[in-house]
Amino acid sequence: MTLFRFGAPRALDGGWSWPIIDGLLVGRSAGTFAVAWRDGRLVSTLDGYQPRLPRPLYRLTQLPLHPVVTRLVLLQLRGRSPSPGVPAGPAQRGAAAGVDLGLCAALALTVRRRRLLAFAALATGYHLGLWATTGRTVGGLLLGQRLVGIDGSPPSPVQALVRLLTLPLAGMRLRALHDELAGTEVVHQASGIQRLKRLPSPGSLHSSASRPPWSSASRRAM
Repeated sequence: MTLFRFGAPRALDGGWSWPIIDGLLVGRSAGTFAVAWRDGRLVSTLDGYQPRLPRPLYRLTQLPLHPVVTRLVLLQLRGRSPSPGVPAGPAQRGAAAGVDLGLCAALALTVRRRRLLAFAALATGYHLGLWATTGRTVGGLLLGQRLVGIDGSPPSPVQALVRLLTLPLAGMRLRALHDELAGTEVVHQASGIQRLKRLPSPGSLHSSASRPPWSSASRRAM
């Protein structure tokens, strides 16, 4: 079963283009799919595509999935080199995960009934929410780690979901398959404790009020 079938590729300036021939999701042969480098970014375009689904149904179901699936494909094409940062080691990642699971377990203990279900719900919402918004859980904040896309961009909600769903597979293989499939990486970043240590003394704060002395540290942490 082929969703899309493409013809022979055609070279573009900095990329390639494929004509759309047919497939399960193709109404008729028309349009092209192209991938090319633009201003240092790998960009895809879909022009002239004719979906098999009726237009209203296509807009509600298939259309929102195009950028989501395409982003994951482009990240895999880009590869993990160059790295978006210094990768965190297994021990550091395990310690951060322990902090996060311990926090979720402590919150679940406040529930009188069905604590296991409460823990599962808390852990799911906690990780999905923080991965998709800040890239940093409490454990990551304390131990100086951040989740990013392999291109250095913030992870999307879909990347966070793929990472969480494939986490058991990574545990069974003892390999970060969840990051490979989601196109993400856990990198080192200054922790909250480390940033506090960088702050100057109160005297120097007073003498340089026109330019906050922590601005450079803040920029490095962003």
